[in-house]
Amino acid sequence: MSEGDSTLVTSGEEQEIAAAASAIADLAVGAAHYRIVLPHAATDYIQNKILTEGKPYEQEMLDDMVGRVAPGTLVLDVGANVGNHTLFLAAVAQCPVIAFEPNAELCDAIEESARLNPELPPITVKRVGVGREAARAEFGPAKPNNLGAQNLVLTEGGTLDIVSLDSLTLPGRVGMLKIDVEGMELDVIEGAAELLRRDRPILYIECITEAQFRTISRVLKEADLSYLGCFNATPTHLFIPAEAVTIEERLEFLQRRTGQGDYRQNQLLRELRNQLAPAGAREKLALENAEALRKRGDIAL
Repeated sequence: MSEGDSTLVTSGEEQEIAAAASAIADLAVGAAHYRIVLPHAATDYIQNKILTEGKPYEQEMLDDMVGRVAPGTLVLDVGANVGNHTLFLAAVAQCPVIAFEPNAELCDAIEESARLNPELPPITVKRVGVGREAARAEFGPAKPNNLGAQNLVLTEGGTLDIVSLDSLTLPGRVGMLKIDVEGMELDVIEGAAELLRRDRPILYIECITEAQFRTISRVLKEADLSYLGCFNATPTHLFIPAEAVTIEERLEFLQRRTGQGDYRQNQLLRELRNQLAPAGAREKLALENAEALRKRGDIAL
C-alpha cells in the first residue's frame, strides 16, 4: 500500500483525531462488524482514510478477495501495515490470518485490534520482515504520512529479522497470499517457491513499477500461476493457479484488459492529456479517437 502524499483532514478534524492517543474505527461491511485500532490516524494517509470514511481501505480488492475464499481458509498477509486487510478477511471472510509486519508499533495495533474483536477467527502477528532467506535488516527513511510504505534495507548488523515463508511451519494449507512489501515482493515469492508449489494459493501482489511487474509475472508464470487482474492506485495484481481458472474468468479478464492498457499505455495517455489540456476541440477529439482505437486494440502506445 504505497499511496500517500494527499491532503488529510481539516484543521478542526485533525485536532479532534490528535486528541486521542489511538483512534479506533468501527467498521460495518454487510453483516460483519469489527473494530480496528489506528494509532496514527492524524498523520498516516491510510489510517486517516479508514477513520474519516468509515470503511476499509482498497475496498474493491478486498471484496474480490472475499469472493475467492471459503470461511476457514488460511490467509497470509505479508506486509500487513495496520491490519486493514487482516481484520477485513478475518471479519468478513471468516478466515484465520497470519499477519507479517516488521514495524513493532503497527504490530501492537494489529494485536490490539484482535483483542477488541474476540469473536473473529484467529489473527496471529509475526513481527518480522519476509524475504528470500533468513537475514537482518533496518528500516529505510521514515514516511510518517504512510507508515506501511517504509522499506527495509538488508544489512548484517540490522535489528530486524527477515524470514522466508518456506522456512516456517504453518498450521495448514495456505489458500491466499497477499504481498505488499515496498519493493521486496520478488524476494518474498522466491522464498516461497515450495509453498506456491505445495499449497497453490491465490496471490495478490503489489508491483510498483512496470519492470517489477514483468519480472514477477515471468516468475509466477513459471510456477504455473495465471494473471487475472489488477487493483488499487499502486497496482496490485491477482494471480491464480492455472488449474483453477475457469473459461468464464479468462474471457472476462480479456474483455477487461482490452480497455485497461498496461503501465506504459496509461502513462503515455496521461502525458498526452496534460499536453492537450489547453488545446482546442480538434486536438481533444484526436486524443479521444486515439484512446478509442487503443481500447479496440488497433494501436499499441
